[in-house]
Amino acid sequence: MADHDDTGTGRWAGAGTPPLVALQGEGRQGTVLELHDHPQHLLGWSTTATVSLRTDTRCWLVPPTHALWVPAGTAHSVEVLRAGRVCVVVIDPADCPITWTEPTGVLVTPLVRELILHLDGHTDPDPVRARAGRLLVDLLEPVPSTTFHVPLPEDPRARG
Repeated sequence: MADHDDTGTGRWAGAGTPPLVALQGEGRQGTVLELHDHPQHLLGWSTTATVSLRTDTRCWLVPPTHALWVPAGTAHSVEVLRAGRVCVVVIDPADCPITWTEPTGVLVTPLVRELILHLDGHTDPDPVRARAGRLLVDLLEPVPSTTFHVPLPEDPRARG
């Protein structure tokens, strides 16, 4: 999604804790990542950028007030529509209690925002970081849909 400072260290201590990396960087307007997938869950959030994420069947607009949960293995493409700061939280699905099977919007409350920023700024595995990571995952709740569901056309000529 963006150039980033790879300051995450991967796994962190704590039983039942999903290993986590938080990456932050600048999303440049017009940046496009073609269709791809990841073996980990992703939580994509931008502090100031506006990002679009597309799967084969749907497109999500991710404004700074929300984040998007992308389950492991979900093929998606990403486009930065408005430049700004972005953050991606990478979570190993092995111990993750979240079982959402499709991309899901979540509200970025002040506490969720601060936990993401804390995890990005404190990369050394320690018990405090582990508890912060568990709390972040525990606080993620799907938001009710307030958008229009517009299916993408199946004909590639119409999808453009």
